[in-house]
Amino acid sequence: MNFAIPMAETLNMPELPELHVFSLNLNKRFRGLLINDARVHNVRKINTPDYFRTTFSNTSIKDIERHGKELYFKMANNNFFNVHLMLNGQYTVTGHDEAAKIKGGYASLYFENNEALTISDITGNARIGLNPKKKSVPDAFSPRFTYKYFSGKIKKSPYSNIKTFLIDQRTVLGIGNAYSDEILYRAGVSPQSVSSIIPDEYLKKIYETIPLVLNWAIENILKATPDAINGEERGFMKIIETDEDADPLTREEMFPKNSDEFEYGWICPEGDTYHTGHEGHSGIGQGLIGRKKYGQPG
Repeated sequence: MNFAIPMAETLNMPELPELHVFSLNLNKRFRGLLINDARVHNVRKINTPDYFRTTFSNTSIKDIERHGKELYFKMANNNFFNVHLMLNGQYTVTGHDEAAKIKGGYASLYFENNEALTISDITGNARIGLNPKKKSVPDAFSPRFTYKYFSGKIKKSPYSNIKTFLIDQRTVLGIGNAYSDEILYRAGVSPQSVSSIIPDEYLKKIYETIPLVLNWAIENILKATPDAINGEERGFMKIIETDEDADPLTREEMFPKNSDEFEYGWICPEGDTYHTGHEGHSGIGQGLIGRKKYGQPG
């Protein structure tokens, strides 16, 4: 019997909305089931195979909890491990006999229903921690991520642009390139604005937009791929990125989202926005470089 779940190609690192959906579906499938065996396939990634086997065998999953960009697999025996998929990590469900054959496999859990869950990464960049200390930085959905915390952190990093600030996992967990663009687009703020001198009105708008965008994304992912445990479904998003080899739009081909005096973001005539670029993302309109708001050279 084959229990394999089709996997979407992973092109970018999954962020909070994707991982929230993964945790829902993995919980639905495996929570409460007895783990008959737990095996390490790559001792370079988990160098205590005997500990892994004895700790995570003959117990059950109590909960699979998302925290930031990681999933925490919590067991009934009060042990747990966490997984950060990075760019190319995967969760794969197969029958017991197929689990060890998965390319780039790190470890597998073998359940009483003859299904196995394997964590893998063909590039070897995914990370697994055994009973690690939980990060103290608040998650974007945490009650500790208050406006007081958010604005206070901004004051302590006065020269950071707002996009860099939002994706810094030392500030808030779970937000990455894709959703930071979507958040800032909705808030009407240029990604390259200097954080500390954005008016309070717009800082508050950014903060309030964060949960709106993340929950909206979760709803859309569940509609498009309700059983997802891998991949990214982002066809619903308003932000698109141009290919590195594509010609950017000219200034004349774009119009300001706000008034001429208040150009925080830009939108092209077709309705798809182009962000200002970060870490290799090159979607930017000609003439917008040098028009970065709040403390950037104009």
